[in-house]
Formats: sequence, C-alpha cells, structure tokens
Amino acid sequence: MSEHFAAWTKGSHHAVATCNDCHTPHALIPKYAVKARNGFWHSFYFTTGGYPDPLRITEANRRVTENACRYCHAEITEAIDHVASRATPPVQLAAQGGANDPPASRPHDANARAGEPISCIRCHRYVGHWVR
Repeated sequence: MSEHFAAWTKGSHHAVATCNDCHTPHALIPKYAVKARNGFWHSFYFTTGGYPDPLRITEANRRVTENACRYCHAEITEAIDHVASRATPPVQLAAQGGANDPPASRPHDANARAGEPISCIRCHRYVGHWVR
C-alpha cells in the first residue's frame, strides 16, 4: 500500500479526502462491515503472502468507491445521470445539432446511448492516486 499512499499524497484529493472517504461507505454500519471484511482479507493475505501484484480493487470495493464519488460529488453526478437518462439516439441528436459535437465533449451522453452504465471511476480511476 506504500505506493498507493505515496501517490495519494500527490493526488488531487489529498487535501480533501482520506482513504476511508473513498474506500468505505459513509453510513456507520456499512462502513464497519466493509472495514471488517477488508481487514480480514488484508490480514489473511498479509499472513499468507498471497497479495496480488499489482493490487487490484475488488468488484465490491469498486462499488463502494463509485458510491463515494457520487456521495461527495452528488450535485454533478445527479446532473450527469439526469442528462444521461434522457439521452437521445444519435439520429435525434443530429436534428438537435448535438451529434456533431466532438465525442470528448459528450462522454457521459455517449456512454448512455451505448447502453453502458455511467461510472465515475471508469474514466477517473487515477484521481485519488495514480498507481497502475
């Protein structure tokens, strides 16, 4: 975890978020359930030496982190989700003049049209700490 911690100290969230802010739920009982589960597995792998290298986030912890993004950035994620839920097919966008927008300017809308769930950490995975 030393690489992850060192990267966090240089990351954009260093001044505003701790590990628990992003990697545990904000509600009391779910927070301690996640801490217990992760603590057990960290102890198990530390004892057995079976840590995967490089470390990879589990699907359950990925959901926790995604929800943390949405918790702290609720205003913007709700706006993105609202727009995406109303995403129109490309043909209708052409009639509205939006289909010709550069793809980079409409990434959330494009994901919604492709049927993919919008995920903060899919595109912003290195925001908290830049470790690959």
